[in-house]
Amino acid sequence: GEVPAATALAGKQLSCDPPMVGPGGKAAAKGDPRRGPGADDAPPGLRRRHNAAEAEDSDTSDASTDSAPTPKPQVLVAAQPRDEDFWRKWNVRASVALILVIAALALAYWGRHTGVSILILFVQGNVYRELVLINIRRHEEKRLPTFKLFYYYWFIVVAFFAYGQLFREHLQPMSQWPVAVRYLMANHVFVSFWLYVAGFVAFVLSLVRRKYYAYQFSQFAYCHMALLVVVVQSTLLASNVYHGLIWFVMPCGMVACNDCFAYICGVWCGRTPLIKLSPKKTVEGFVGAFVATLVWAFWFCKLLESTTAWDVDRLMVCPQSGFRWAVPECDVSKVRGGVHVGVPVTAWFEYAGVAVGDSLPPWLAEHTVSPFQLHCIVMAIFASSVAPFGGFFASGFKRAIGEKDFGSAIPGHGGWTDRMDCQIVMGTFAYMYLHYVILDPRLSPADITAHALAMDPGHRRTLMEALSASLSGTA
Repeated sequence: GEVPAATALAGKQLSCDPPMVGPGGKAAAKGDPRRGPGADDAPPGLRRRHNAAEAEDSDTSDASTDSAPTPKPQVLVAAQPRDEDFWRKWNVRASVALILVIAALALAYWGRHTGVSILILFVQGNVYRELVLINIRRHEEKRLPTFKLFYYYWFIVVAFFAYGQLFREHLQPMSQWPVAVRYLMANHVFVSFWLYVAGFVAFVLSLVRRKYYAYQFSQFAYCHMALLVVVVQSTLLASNVYHGLIWFVMPCGMVACNDCFAYICGVWCGRTPLIKLSPKKTVEGFVGAFVATLVWAFWFCKLLESTTAWDVDRLMVCPQSGFRWAVPECDVSKVRGGVHVGVPVTAWFEYAGVAVGDSLPPWLAEHTVSPFQLHCIVMAIFASSVAPFGGFFASGFKRAIGEKDFGSAIPGHGGWTDRMDCQIVMGTFAYMYLHYVILDPRLSPADITAHALAMDPGHRRTLMEALSASLSGTA
């Protein structure tokens, strides 16, 4: 009627509380009352299994602790001490930002539309290069040393397609161009397609080592996403340039203004964290930058409209056709978008259906606001509320790969990508707003003329006969 010793011990051990565990996952010392009864009296086999499992748990705990160190808590910029290092970084950041703004404005004035387009191509190439180099460093690309060539080949193909579509009309007439250039532009889309197909076939032929298949396909997807986000979207900003440099200066200036005031307001007033992806961003900086960007956009637009010296008005507003450094000619008061068209404030209230009568003070009633200033307000709202999410997206990407900055090309600011993340989002919005809200999405007479000049003489003669017949009423 006696219960076997092993069964009794097992029952005793199951019925008691679990042994206490000391700091670091280690069991308490022998004889420690926290270990619970029966731990030292178990059979040798059971004791060995218990000790092995305990050691494994301890090793796993230690390993996980070593591999995932506790991250340093992020400190808001406003809470950082105003020591010598803080002011050194402040001065570097402010000085470089001022130099970049002056350089961009100087290039817009002296480089004209073509110079700005070259600048956009240069910047997007550097942004793409930083993204590629980060990926190469993370995955130790030396295992496949020639694979990086695919990155640059596809960049050239996509840039050729995007800029070819953009500048095709500016190459007209093409009669004086070499035969090779005329063929490429006449069959531009088809040539781009075959260039991409060649890269696709080369990629498939490069799949020769099975253990690298997953890696190569992940890089294929990464490359195409980088091309879509960087090259395709930033090319839209270059398209805006040829409708007037004001469509480059104002959107880019709004993002720069928003970045500067978000930093300034965050440094001196920031107390409330805004988003976990970017721990140093604050609600106070976001709100302060929002208000400052609206004010800056409204008054800087007014300044550009009122500046007629040095051909600034025509350079900013008039569309440009072709690769010329000459200042374009147009009637600035008739350009779509309402630039240089002052409308009294009372007229705006009447247009909105609000009867103000004589209730407005004279200085406000006599003040004029152009339609383009209202367009700038709309763009400033986007630049202050949505464009910063391009920066948050980039911050999340950097945190995912364990990088602080994308590069170090711009002192105090990081790499090109760190400065252009919001600009890419803003450039896309400015393109959509310009082409689908302000401009008529249908073909303009200039577009039709450009297409007609691209035809061969026989088709042009047929077009002229059709137009003559329609004008004479015989069609």
